[in-house]
Amino acid sequence: MAISGATVGVGASSPPQAASTIADARTTNTLGTVAIAFIFFGINVARPIYQTLVLLLAAYVVLFLPTTLGAVRAGLLQVDPRTEEAARTLGKNA
Repeated sequence: MAISGATVGVGASSPPQAASTIADARTTNTLGTVAIAFIFFGINVARPIYQTLVLLLAAYVVLFLPTTLGAVRAGLLQVDPRTEEAARTLGKNA
């Protein structure tokens, strides 16, 4: 990751504003990496779908799927285990 030493130093000793700057830099780096990867893929591998809505949607799926799965997983982990047990007693097979 390409964050300068000054940015890291500021993030370690300053108010939360500097920490959000580091998080924004990470998000920007991730977005740029996905964009460059999809441009390379579109030009070299999938030329017919380069600059189409299909490739754009695929890029959004790749970019936001980890965040979405993390939120879904966190929500499912909060479900009370007794709910699953109740479903089994009502006939739900595993």
